[in-house]
Amino acid sequence: MKKLCLISVLSVAICSSCAYMQSNKNITEAGVQYEGCSLKATELGLYNKGSQWYIKANAQQYSKRYPLFHDSMLLTDNNAPHFKKSGHAEPVACYLPISAGTAATLQMENGYANVIDLQDEISRLLPERPIRYAHELRGGANHRIAAHIEQADTEEPAVLTFKQVNEPSTARRALATADFILLDIPGTLAYNVAIPVMAPFVFFSEFLSEEN
Repeated sequence: MKKLCLISVLSVAICSSCAYMQSNKNITEAGVQYEGCSLKATELGLYNKGSQWYIKANAQQYSKRYPLFHDSMLLTDNNAPHFKKSGHAEPVACYLPISAGTAATLQMENGYANVIDLQDEISRLLPERPIRYAHELRGGANHRIAAHIEQADTEEPAVLTFKQVNEPSTARRALATADFILLDIPGTLAYNVAIPVMAPFVFFSEFLSEEN
């Protein structure tokens, strides 16, 4: 009982910490697949049916990976999970809702858009205007994208996930729990102790990068 209480206290402390190790999440996610659309600037299309406009993208399955450490103080740009293609199935065309104003901008020769803003707009519209597939949009029309669409800094396509395909097994959840207790808790404690030592190096590294 005392051990369980100690683990619970440590768990709360880690979750509220500015930095914590999360290898247990990757163990859990290794058995999970997501369906999503890849927003790669060079592969996007523009489509409409009636008054509704869509971005045409590629849908396929992905796996989710977390950075080894979540650090909201030093490594603020590297905390979000990322998605990696999984499986060998051919991608399927998916149609993601956008506004008429964005569609008009995308058709302008001097128009400009970026993938992150498109991703945000699509995410806002999805609850009321769901993703569609080719067989649902017969009778619509393709349009040329003339505007410049900027990719994210990493040049990796943004992935808009909309469906978890399966759940992790009980065995994998048990393994993740063991990893959390045996690896993530001591790793988190050690990392937080090391933060004061690492902070000056991170600061100067970022400063020199900005100068260059």
